[in-house]
Amino acid sequence: MTILILTAFLGVISAVYLLDRIAHHIALHDAPGGRKQHHAPTSLVGGIAMVAGILTLAFTNTGLFVDEKIVLASMVVLMCVGVLDDIRDISVYPRLIVQLGSACAIFYFQDLRFLNVGDLLGFGDIGLGQMAVVFTCIAVVGGINAINMIDGLDGLSGGLASLAFGGVAILSYSAGQTDILLLSSLMLVCTLGYLVYNFRFPWNKQARVFMGDSGAYVLGFMIVVLFLKVTQTENAVVAPVTVLWLLALPLLDCARLLLFRAGQGRSPFSYDREHIHHLLVDGGMSVGRAVNLLCLSGAVLGLVGLALHFLQVSEKVSFFLFLLLMLGYFYLGHRIRSARLKNNPPV
Repeated sequence: MTILILTAFLGVISAVYLLDRIAHHIALHDAPGGRKQHHAPTSLVGGIAMVAGILTLAFTNTGLFVDEKIVLASMVVLMCVGVLDDIRDISVYPRLIVQLGSACAIFYFQDLRFLNVGDLLGFGDIGLGQMAVVFTCIAVVGGINAINMIDGLDGLSGGLASLAFGGVAILSYSAGQTDILLLSSLMLVCTLGYLVYNFRFPWNKQARVFMGDSGAYVLGFMIVVLFLKVTQTENAVVAPVTVLWLLALPLLDCARLLLFRAGQGRSPFSYDREHIHHLLVDGGMSVGRAVNLLCLSGAVLGLVGLALHFLQVSEKVSFFLFLLLMLGYFYLGHRIRSARLKNNPPV
């Protein structure tokens, strides 16, 4: 397993290095200007590189992903659509159709299904019945767009995604589920390989590459796949509410933004600077500090979820605490936004 993980990590690093050399020749770069606040054209190859790391293993170890063919195929399709979106900026509806198609593919052909939400009320598991396919689609589309929407600062979405993969790895390791452990570990190291170029380390004053929509789609999709594996299959090791804690910040920020935009009568996919990372930066916090704060907060929330699981706290208590967290997050976002408007009133 160590060799596989090292191979994936080095594969992603090598792929980023090589793809970055040709990105500008195929218009696969993000130019500054308008709502783009970076200072120089930056290649959008992180998503392709992460997929390349996984596919390298799939092709060189033919028995490794023998039961994950539909997942891998869906991942590649999402990556391709993301690349097209990065190059041509395609409309939202084709993207949604592909995301829904990926959800249906794993539901019908991979048998990855959102079947129940757990014992949230203390009266037993709440099954979804005929609504399972609908909830599976909501989970996939929601997970993809939660990662995509939080992708606004160097290292932020990759950092939060790596925390989710790490949390699944811990849960699967503790339960002895080696297949899930391997897949989550590979996704973790592929994400870390990308972060070598994207996170603001001392050798990176700013991101050298971005993941692009292709990377956000792949990471969001694979997080949902792993969440379904650890909560819904015969190898389930954890209650569904626990995984909410592992991806708490992207999910809460996505929910807050959807409600905010709906309240203003706008499309949920319209652009604004109301994301929590934008509010922090616009309020005077540096990009590096905002990313560190949000990643640290995500890590703390993930650890809370893991602690609730390992201490065998009931699902209804965990769910109640998550609802309190949601209310607190919405209130905090409102306060930060109000402070920004007070200091920078609209013209």
